[in-house]
Amino acid sequence: MPSLPFRWSLTSRPPSPLPAYNVADYDDDSDDQGDRDTATEDPTQQLLGFSLARRSSSQSHLLLPRSSFPGSNQTSAANSPFPSRPSSPLPFSQPVFAPPLYTSTSEDEPASPLLLTTYSRRRKWWPRRRKREGSIRQWRGWKRAIHRIVKHPLFPTQPLTILLTLLLLTTFALLLTVSLIYILNPDKYPLPWRQYCSHDSATAFPPPDFESLPPAGVFLGVFSMDAAVERRMLVRTTWASHVRSRGMDAATDRTVVRFILGKPRVEWERRVGLEMQTYNDMIILPMAENMNNGKTHAFFTWAYENALVPPPNTNHTFNPRRAPASSHARHSKRRVYGLGKFQEEGEKWVSPDFVIKADDDSFVMLAELEGRLRVEWYEAIRDGLKRHGRMIDPLIFWGYLVKSRFMAGELYALSWSLVQYIATSPRLLTMTRGAEDKQTSKWIRLHPQANEVRWRSEHCWMYDHPRAGTVYSHGFLFPSEVKRVAREVHEAKALLKNATAIRSSSVSPSVAALMTDPGLVALSTLSSGSSSTYGGDSTTTMADSDPSDPQSWDPDTWRLGPPSPASTPLPPSSPFLSRSTVSRFGNRYTFPVANLTIPMQVETLVEGSRLSLLRKGLPASTGNLTAIPPPVGEDPTWGDVERAWENRETYEERYALST
Repeated sequence: MPSLPFRWSLTSRPPSPLPAYNVADYDDDSDDQGDRDTATEDPTQQLLGFSLARRSSSQSHLLLPRSSFPGSNQTSAANSPFPSRPSSPLPFSQPVFAPPLYTSTSEDEPASPLLLTTYSRRRKWWPRRRKREGSIRQWRGWKRAIHRIVKHPLFPTQPLTILLTLLLLTTFALLLTVSLIYILNPDKYPLPWRQYCSHDSATAFPPPDFESLPPAGVFLGVFSMDAAVERRMLVRTTWASHVRSRGMDAATDRTVVRFILGKPRVEWERRVGLEMQTYNDMIILPMAENMNNGKTHAFFTWAYENALVPPPNTNHTFNPRRAPASSHARHSKRRVYGLGKFQEEGEKWVSPDFVIKADDDSFVMLAELEGRLRVEWYEAIRDGLKRHGRMIDPLIFWGYLVKSRFMAGELYALSWSLVQYIATSPRLLTMTRGAEDKQTSKWIRLHPQANEVRWRSEHCWMYDHPRAGTVYSHGFLFPSEVKRVAREVHEAKALLKNATAIRSSSVSPSVAALMTDPGLVALSTLSSGSSSTYGGDSTTTMADSDPSDPQSWDPDTWRLGPPSPASTPLPPSSPFLSRSTVSRFGNRYTFPVANLTIPMQVETLVEGSRLSLLRKGLPASTGNLTAIPPPVGEDPTWGDVERAWENRETYEERYALST
């Protein structure tokens, strides 16, 4: 086959679709070093391996290979039909690289000889990768576990089964919550207050020589806050100044009542300042207002340095510090006990015998409080003379002892020596935070003479409001009702002791209920003992008290040293000993009849009053236990209310039994 004629011609190729590029002529005489400097000025050209040449603005760009790519064994001069520059004079084993266009964020990347920049391992602020990987593995484990639970055949998938499952889980959560609340709640049943009021410590007051004892100096600090204006006014107009609270024999002339506040807020500063100027009975502590963050310790520290009361009419006080009489509050009396005249303005005041902390929601009968502290003061002096043969400054901690652990915070009193110890002990400065009543009891337990401190409790005459519905609440008490309660308790215990001689067929339902009462049964089976009375010789202390003795259930018997819950057990739940004609534990109080007047409403809150008996299931009288008094109907008539109101006890009848 004849060969076809073929002719190579550069002009016979088709035109390029790209724009025309003109080849720059290569000049052998050009400066290689200048070319290399030009190449190094553009890092992008070094990285890509070719250069961009532009002859003029009207001509297009031309891409020409400048040098071989890294790792190639041949240069562009050997492969290109066009003239080219010689290869780089640098040895092939050390190719030239441009700086990297990115920055590594890995802290574990080692330094490489191929990199121009060496990076140091620097500890970063974020967690290590190992910790992140551990958390990821944990999350994956939880995810797999949840996946297995969801894929389980018993897992609910239908809407009905899902609802039933949610209902079951909700019920279980509620039952668990209620069970925990019941287990952790220390107040499961009302306290046997009738047992407390049946002891001689509650009924044998006042002692025969009470009137011969000089009054005690009492400084009572009522804790309040800047916004509690109404409570302060209520205190000023009622128990802080009323004659029924202070008494008519000037025994409370040495009792000073002041309100204790922290620094008021900015919006209350002006109002508190005006109130201080008007009544002159407020103390501002140099600290922010708080309840359990050091206010109690700051108050006792202030009281040790500044608290003053009027002087006694005899030189019996242990506190020699005297100062000019401060300006008097409107509700403070200034008569000297037994003289009936006002004090002179220049008369020196002295440090108090007792410093009391009280809450502004407490209602205090000042005459009753001062009388009990007066008896306790001189009883401690006589006991010190008997035990030590000399007169010592009493160490007294008085209040409502809660489960033999601490004094309740609504009101408690410290003798002057204990106040001095609290204010001057550096150790207690680190124990100011926490529940203030519990912290105060801890301070007393840490006293250097803790075994000599007299812990004196008052359970019968200190209680919550009748409408509170707590374990500490019952009706308002008067001496006549306390006498009746003590008589009923003693009769019930005597009846149970002779229960073996009584036939079961002849026992009334009320007596049968007493025979099965857990508290009364425990009291009748244990041995009887004698409780301490004022000036008596049969005083029970913590060291010689018997836990099995029913008198150890009397928390009002004073003891030396810190009390122990193991040595003072509480009696079991007793419906008879905790019964009240006014309060019902856990139930909200309602008046027996609507549209009662205010005096009638107050009378219904008095324990044992005839109006308080107008309730369902309560007997019309509390006389003979063996009889069955008819209960009052569910809806007493207004005639029953009027008869009960007309036959109520008078003031003389309610207090006559206490003399």
